[in-house]
Amino acid sequence: MADFQNAAYRLLSFKYTPPLAAKGQTASDDEVGRKAEIQPGDEDLPSLSSLLTSIQEIEGFVDAGTKNDSGIQLREECQEGRTSTARTKPLKKFHLFNDLPTEIRLKIWDLTFLPRVVEVRPPRPHNSQGQWQSGCSNPAALAVCIEAREAALAHFRIPFPLTIDTKIPPTGISRQNASEPLPFKPTASSYIGVPFNGTSSSGENGVQARRTLYVSPEHDTVCLLGRDWDNGRLSHVMRTFREADPLRVGISRLGMSVRAWGFGGSVVRMKELGTTLFQELDQLVLFMYGEQNPPPAWRAKGSAIVDGEDREQYRREGNRCELMPCEVPTAYRVWSGVHGRQFREDGKVLRIGRNSNEIRFMDLDFKAGW
Repeated sequence: MADFQNAAYRLLSFKYTPPLAAKGQTASDDEVGRKAEIQPGDEDLPSLSSLLTSIQEIEGFVDAGTKNDSGIQLREECQEGRTSTARTKPLKKFHLFNDLPTEIRLKIWDLTFLPRVVEVRPPRPHNSQGQWQSGCSNPAALAVCIEAREAALAHFRIPFPLTIDTKIPPTGISRQNASEPLPFKPTASSYIGVPFNGTSSSGENGVQARRTLYVSPEHDTVCLLGRDWDNGRLSHVMRTFREADPLRVGISRLGMSVRAWGFGGSVVRMKELGTTLFQELDQLVLFMYGEQNPPPAWRAKGSAIVDGEDREQYRREGNRCELMPCEVPTAYRVWSGVHGRQFREDGKVLRIGRNSNEIRFMDLDFKAGW
């Protein structure tokens, strides 16, 4: 017998039990109460057939194809709901973003400012002009809207001046004439934007244009490529970052190639710099990549913003760097077993910077993306 039949049976077979007689109640009252008490037998119970038939007809009218077990039907409906939700495509746009309070929108913009790794290098191995190049993209938030750009400029507050070698005169980028003031005094040279003689880093003559790389001094890691980093050049690039910083603080996370420290006595120089140029660093990284320039395809795409040929591709894909654990352990093992041994004392890695953090040994990878 089903549950609802048991419930109906209990309802129809309910027997009324009168309360016990009170002290002031007479015998005649008890007799009336006994006459009012009904004690039907099992054969006197009304039939449940009409009630069961009505319930089945109602269920069939609601859904002729469903099962009588309501628990199974409910589970099937829940499964169908989950299936339909899983098939629904996720939303790619949030049209109500502008309706959010300003404080929440600014917090959302701030969450998009992830720590970056940017590469910086001189245009030529023996550059004496104090100029720097980079193929890394700027944060995408700088080109979204006015609100996003203001938030990004406050986070990536260092506008680091760069030069770009291009084979044709740049379009959309103002060229520096002799009569115009320099926007990056005294860190930029006057000949930027005019034809130069000799061979550029791309191997051809052309024009140098100006570009700005926006850097967050607290979160971004600046990686200096190549091995030609004497104290004078290293001091110049650190000073350039500090002078470009509105707060005059400069960068706090620096990366350098192990090839710049591949000679005897490197640890002595490292300790000396730890009390001068590296004194305010939060983290120093030595990476295995030892080339003077990034990979050719990556570097060519980074200079396409002025050539115009692959400008849309550069804007769509972007260029970025990433510090990763050493993928070729043999290279790290060889370096650490020869020149890298001097950076360990009593089995511990040398500590550099204001927080006395250990030097990290990683690899530098060049990828597409933002």
